[in-house]
This record gives sequence, structure tokens and C-alpha cells, in this order.
Amino acid sequence: MTAIVDYVVAVADTGGGTQDIDSPRFANIDPVGAIIIGSQSDAVDTLHDDYVVSAGMVAAQGGTPVEWCANIFHQDNVTTGHTRRDQDNAAVLKLLDPADTSDPVTVLAEATFTNFHNDSGGGGIRITWTTTPFAAYRFYVILFGGTDCECDVQRWAEGSVNVDDTATAPDFAFSDDEPAQFVIAFGTTGNEDTTSPSAHARLCIGMANNGSGGIEQGYFAMIGSDGFGEDRSAAVISDARYFCNHGTAGGTGVNLFSTSEVTSFTAGTDSNQVQITRRNANGSLTYGLFACTFKDTVNVHVGWDAHPSGTGDNDHTGPGFPPQFVWSILTAFTTVDLDERADSNDDASSYGHGFFTPSIENSFTYNADDDATTMDTSVRDRAQAMLRENFNTEEIAATHVAMISTGYRLNYSTAEATQFLALSIQAPAFPEMETNHPVPDVLDIVSY
Repeated sequence: MTAIVDYVVAVADTGGGTQDIDSPRFANIDPVGAIIIGSQSDAVDTLHDDYVVSAGMVAAQGGTPVEWCANIFHQDNVTTGHTRRDQDNAAVLKLLDPADTSDPVTVLAEATFTNFHNDSGGGGIRITWTTTPFAAYRFYVILFGGTDCECDVQRWAEGSVNVDDTATAPDFAFSDDEPAQFVIAFGTTGNEDTTSPSAHARLCIGMANNGSGGIEQGYFAMIGSDGFGEDRSAAVISDARYFCNHGTAGGTGVNLFSTSEVTSFTAGTDSNQVQITRRNANGSLTYGLFACTFKDTVNVHVGWDAHPSGTGDNDHTGPGFPPQFVWSILTAFTTVDLDERADSNDDASSYGHGFFTPSIENSFTYNADDDATTMDTSVRDRAQAMLRENFNTEEIAATHVAMISTGYRLNYSTAEATQFLALSIQAPAFPEMETNHPVPDVLDIVSY
């Protein structure tokens, strides 16, 4: 009985072709799902102009692989905002060239799913580069697998519905009438499967968990507006919704067109579904939905947490268990309320992603200088559990110290009492049961 979640830092193969991204934790175990987060960073701890972000997912639970990718860019050092968004149901990673003002936009790198695989040395995902990478871009691959893990991906179109209307996401192909344990959503509400991306860099990343104490959910959404003579960047966060479609930034804040809430997780003989209720309604929503269940063998936590105001060790106890994997989305917000939004430098200019397990840690941060007359955007990644900076000035910098019985301990070298959204997945109760950590045939017994 196994439930494994791990991540790998990969470097794009500039020779193209196929590329394997493997983890030793999956020796003799096929992963069943993957999430891939990428940027145009091609060197550790180096500030790169522009920011380009790709968020992809894939699973093959029903036997047929389903993949999805949402991507945006925000160009640096121009006097009129040049931002774009795109989503694709035939890619897991896609980076667009922010310097290309033509239509179609040049693709810097694009990859599709080939297979999941394993051998005695490790297991992982094989991708095929349909556009050979221009550079050795770094990206993060989160792998899910084990005998107790099932994952599915659906392209979900909510359609134009009324406020408080409830829709049912497509059935997930889980066995044994298992409900989804958690879902992750990526979307830009932009053009789909086209070489002509939509204007404005809108990206929403949402999470919802079927927790023992009720549904836990939240989202982070950002926007870089296109075509204005000053940078119009904004952010929206929520602790009671899991996805939103938001409009252009400027004035008193970003407009919310539509928001959605996960109101139930259900399972039955013929269906394993998520009920989604529209809380704001203005137009249709289309996004990728990654669903996962561990058949109750490990717990999952989704929730907002706050960084400390001072440096040193700090325990984060929101999960209530020792995680095997944590993914955090760092923001500059000091509080979290329902659909809280801002377009000021203080709240909307810097974001970050952090990933860590008991053995490795990595993060990347990206910036957009709201109200600047010349666009100032950048991205940086680093081997550190959490990093968020505002144009070379660290605002959050923390390293992983230990997993503890109720969560995890971080050591902060730079601290600010701001909010982050985290997905934490519990370590298996008996990790030695993994086939790559076999129980020895003979145990030494020591008598006292």
C-alpha cells in the first residue's frame, strides 16, 4: 500500500526530442499523475527580465491521457503593457516569447505527455518536445503515484450560468467508488488551442480539499493588463472560493467577472464528482481540473497560512500532520478575505511558488511593478523552500528545517507577515512499505 508525492527540478533539453523526468522514490512504481510548473528561468538564483509562467497537468486514469496547460507572459522594459494568456489541452508545458509582438506569438518551448514509466532506478514522466526549447529552462514536476493513489484530469467548462447555480464537474475515472480527495485548477480564460493568445496576462491557480472537518479551498489569481501606458498589475485571493475569472486591473482594483466554489465531493456506483457553485456570474469559465484520491490512506490539507514577522525558526501547524510534500503560493497580502483584491505595489507586485519535501526544497518568485511607466517584470528561482522578492529585495526567504508531527518547521532569514496558500500531503504511516524502501527479511533484535 503506497501513496507517494514527490517533485523533480528538471532542465529542458535544448536538443528536443523526448525527455524523461524521474524520481528515485518511484523506483518500480508508475506515477499516475503530474503537475508541471515552469518559467523562462534558465539559471539558479539569477534575475531574469520578463516573466513567463506555465502551469500544466496530466493524468491517464481512464486509460487515455488528458493534459492541460495554462500560460501567460508579461514583457519587461516596454512603455506600453504587452501581456498575453493562453490555454492548451494538448500540452503540459508551454512558454511563449514575451518579446514577440506579432500574431501568432513565437513559442519558446512546448512539450506534450508521452508516458509514465518506472524501473529499478526510479520512475517518472516522459515528455516530447513539440517545440525544441530555445534555452535550458528550469521547471518543476510534481509526481503522484502508488497503489493507493489515483489521479484524473478533466477539461472543465462551466458555461454561462447564474449566481448560485450548481454544476457538476465531469466524472473522474476513479475505481472503488472513491470520491476525489482534492482538486487543483489552472486557467487563464483565454483562447484555447490557438497560435493567437488572448490579451491580458490572467492566471488563476485554485485548490480545494475534501477535509475531515469540511471543504478547504482557496485561490490565487493575478493579472497584467495589456495596452496601457503604465503597468497595471493586480492580484486576487480568496479563502472561500477555488477559482475565478477576473478582468483588467486599474483604478480601485481588479474586477471579478466570475467566481466558483466547491460545495461538495461525491462518489457513487457510476460517478465520482465535484459539485461546483457559481458565486459571481459573468460569462463562461473553462479550465483544467486535476483530481486526486489516496483512498483515505493519507490526509491532505489546503489552507492559507501566515509567515512570521520575525526571523528564525517558525512552526506551521495548519496541516495537523507531518507532510511528505508541500507546495505553497506566496503572496504580498497581509490578510485573506473573501475575494480580496488589490492593484497596489504593496499587495500586487510580487508572488512566489515554493516546493519542499523532507529532502529537497526549491522556489521561484516573479514580479510586476504596478503603476510603473516602464514595465518592470522579472522571475528568479532558487534552491530554497520559500522565496518572494520585490525586484532584488527579499521579502520572504525561508529554508526547510524539519517535518514535525503537526506540520513543518521553516527557518526565516527574511520575514514579513504576509499570506501563503499551501497544499500539504501527509507522509504514509508506514513509508517502509513502499517497494523502493523494502522491509528487511531479517531484523536485528537487541536485548537489554
